[in-house]
Amino acid sequence: MVLFASLFPSAGTAAPAPDPWAEPEYTKEWETDPEAPPEPPPRLGGSELRSEIPDLEIQRWPPPFRGSVFFGAHYPLQILGLGGELELYAPDWLRLNLIYSVGFATKRRDFFVSHYTELLIGFRVLGLATGTEVDVLAPEPPTSDWGVTSPYTGRAPLEAPTAAAPGARPGRAGPGPTSRPTREVTLRAWLPSDHALFVELGGFTGPLFLERCVANCTPELDEGTFDSRIRQLVFPVAGLRYVYFAHATSKKTPAINRRMLVQAHAHLLGKAWNDWEAGTYYGELASARHGLFGGRVGVQVPTCSSKRCASIGLVLGYLPTPGTIVVESAVGY
Repeated sequence: MVLFASLFPSAGTAAPAPDPWAEPEYTKEWETDPEAPPEPPPRLGGSELRSEIPDLEIQRWPPPFRGSVFFGAHYPLQILGLGGELELYAPDWLRLNLIYSVGFATKRRDFFVSHYTELLIGFRVLGLATGTEVDVLAPEPPTSDWGVTSPYTGRAPLEAPTAAAPGARPGRAGPGPTSRPTREVTLRAWLPSDHALFVELGGFTGPLFLERCVANCTPELDEGTFDSRIRQLVFPVAGLRYVYFAHATSKKTPAINRRMLVQAHAHLLGKAWNDWEAGTYYGELASARHGLFGGRVGVQVPTCSSKRCASIGLVLGYLPTPGTIVVESAVGY
């Protein structure tokens, strides 16, 4: 018996006692919790996103030719007018902008036809590609009250109602409103966008009613003889323009709907090339100023419906001739 035990020690002895210093084995609660939220799907972009959304339309830059019709003002050169704008983005380092509008301006207490034209050429000096994260949620259940059968659809509640607490509203689990259940994220998308900075050169032209005293020019100007003309002044322009563009749409996935073309500019305005200088009057015989430089700043933002986009623009500045403010506004489509 002793010999058998020495040859097979495990056969005649008990199992070893557990080590009190050994790290206990346990399972993480969130790995076994059946009610834990599922892991979100990976964020997709490019070809992977197109495979999930076949009708996805993505543009990285504005189309080569972009035209619009607008209604607005270019004060003081045009009080109100109707016109069109053409933008050329081809190649992507070039931007050509042509604006023309016809309307009316004022001379003393009368009106005359006004023609406004602007031409700008921009060269892209900086560019930055970015993106926006968008989560596509599962459709919202068609129930009239969360946890209560809808009288319109006859669908069952999302969860079985629990016992109502004192003071609870019928069909609710406790006092006051219950929170809506969390909708599942079915798709996580990354949508591209682009930023660009352009250096611009060009000019614009518009009419001004100017007067110049040529005889009997007393300080009161009571009996003076004036040479009155409507002059089509030409102003040089130079400055910077910022452009932000994003376009990603899908008819079958309404959550993917981003159409943005935001522009902001800051321009230096030079003195009119064909200006009258000495003894010039503007408006109600107020002496016109003849500064060397002026300026303007402006912004243009889109407002989009489900199918179409319109743009709203506003410009403020100072015109060196005749030394007055610049106010431009437009609504384009």
